[in-house]
Amino acid sequence: MGEVVGVIRDATIRRKYKFPEICDMYFTDKRMIAAFVRPSGKATYGYWVLTGWWAWYLVKREREIYRRIFEGKTPEEIYHLEPYNFEIRYEDVSSVSLGKHFLGRAAIEFKMLRKDVYEFSFPSKQFNDAKRIVSHILENKSK
Repeated sequence: MGEVVGVIRDATIRRKYKFPEICDMYFTDKRMIAAFVRPSGKATYGYWVLTGWWAWYLVKREREIYRRIFEGKTPEEIYHLEPYNFEIRYEDVSSVSLGKHFLGRAAIEFKMLRKDVYEFSFPSKQFNDAKRIVSHILENKSK
């Protein structure tokens, strides 16, 4: 269902009362796919505290393994690779806002027609790419 027109890497989202989850955001012409490269269910933050840099290295390595799996896949295949992955259809979006935050992070927020809100945080070095993607795909819904 469509071609990938842009990707934002290392985005985090916090769903319900869970710890933040790391995903790559794949934008197509009809939807955005949140493809998780490190779901929170795989390790607790206590593990991070106990092992420090070693845990950081293992998590980074695991993200790269996931990304290699995603290479050459269609958006539909990426969407179905993990049960954690989900999509946001542009037709269901009422508004999109994009902004820079502190500590080198930026954020994109999708407000849905059915009142749900999805907020992703990502490295601010990708802000210009995100702005280009959002203005190109969702120009009438961005704020």
